Amino acid sequence: QTCALPIFAMHLRRATTFVAERFDDARGAAWSTSSDVPGGAATLSDQAECPFRAYARTRWLRRPSEAWEPGVSPRERGRWLHRVLEKFWGSIGGSQRLAACTDQQIDAALDDALQEIPVEADMAVDVLDGRAEARERDRLRQVIKLALAFESKRAPFTVHETETDRAFQIESLRFNVRPDRVDRLADGRLVVMDYKSGSYKTLDFLGERPNAVQLFCYARALESEGEIVA
Repeated sequence: QTCALPIFAMHLRRATTFVAERFDDARGAAWSTSSDVPGGAATLSDQAECPFRAYARTRWLRRPSEAWEPGVSPRERGRWLHRVLEKFWGSIGGSQRLAACTDQQIDAALDDALQEIPVEADMAVDVLDGRAEARERDRLRQVIKLALAFESKRAPFTVHETETDRAFQIESLRFNVRPDRVDRLADGRLVVMDYKSGSYKTLDFLGERPNAVQLFCYARALESEGEIVA
């Protein structure tokens, strides 16, 4: 009883005889072609980065729990960003309207879009959570305005669609994807976009383990419908 817990566990292991069986599974079970592969482009991103992780998440349905942190969680931050940009570009429509808008009109469109952020019930009554939500709204506004300064320098475009489900196949496997946004250029070609709300990472398209797999998937889905992706 006076033994420290780690030392006690060590004594138990020494006193117990374990019978282990070894089995090397080099391939794992193939995915059935009768159903779509879950996870869409994220599954292929996992496959590119770590095949075992892709297998664990897809076949065993095992995902690490999100670590708690104060304020708005990274997952919620990403969800808010998507909803606000979907609403904003739905009202602006493209580069022509963006260029014609005054700063006041842009702010009004952002105000309207920011109303899409859901306020959780506990945030409505908890002072600290409410302040975290308000700070995230302010931060999101600043980030989007920085992005709009970049958008204003692009070649003319119209927003073709936002958050629209699509499907494509690789061999006999079918994947469902949802591009965050697809723009159409003046020459008819499309540009696919994937919003990221985390830390900046340099895109690697041609490395041994490319990290831009989602963009490839979106392009593949659009090209399977006869579109040309720029």
